[in-house]
Amino acid sequence: MEKEKLAPPTPAPVLRVIVKHAVIGNRAPHHDLNTLVECTPFSSLGKIQPFLVSMATNAVLVMDFHSHLTTSEVVGYLAGHWDVNAHNLAITHAFPCRSRLADRELAPLVEADIYRAIDQRHLTLVGWYHSHPTTNATPTLRDIDAQLDYEIRMKGNSDASYTPCVGVICSPYNKETQSMESSIVSYWVMPPPETKPHEYGKPMLMSYSVVQDQFLSQDALNEMN
Repeated sequence: MEKEKLAPPTPAPVLRVIVKHAVIGNRAPHHDLNTLVECTPFSSLGKIQPFLVSMATNAVLVMDFHSHLTTSEVVGYLAGHWDVNAHNLAITHAFPCRSRLADRELAPLVEADIYRAIDQRHLTLVGWYHSHPTTNATPTLRDIDAQLDYEIRMKGNSDASYTPCVGVICSPYNKETQSMESSIVSYWVMPPPETKPHEYGKPMLMSYSVVQDQFLSQDALNEMN
């Protein structure tokens, strides 16, 4: 009698460790840029969040939908308005990049289309989003550098032209949680102090409110299509 064949055991998922910013130290060639770094709440530093963040449900839906389409990482831009008097950054639209991250030829064309769409709607670029398909919605060292670069580029020459921006990470298929809902985290990066220029920026957790749109917008439907 032929012995029953046994299926090979399913390997356990590799859990990615989240490290604290304080243990990273100065930049070094051996650092893995995919290292996940814990976001620090402003309250734990005795500080108040520098500005408020709100996300419209249409923008959240497009981000979440885009992130669910593939187990590869996706990326897109966030647009809305900066209210300098209320100190509120309102995210009203999400614009998915319809290209692979490694597609260097198509990416500039896709970005140019998105910038035109933002301008036509009289919106302001207020951030970017990307997915961590199967792991925590926590920024990596690479994400920290990317966000700080955006902050510097959008800073402007004076306080009058200053517009803040945030990074958003969506995790649709996190293997470390039993929840069927995506985890969506917003973060901002505090630049390293002038006395420690070789350190990485510090990722700060940005709490946000969700603003319920009255209807599913045509823009959101078009993006999902």
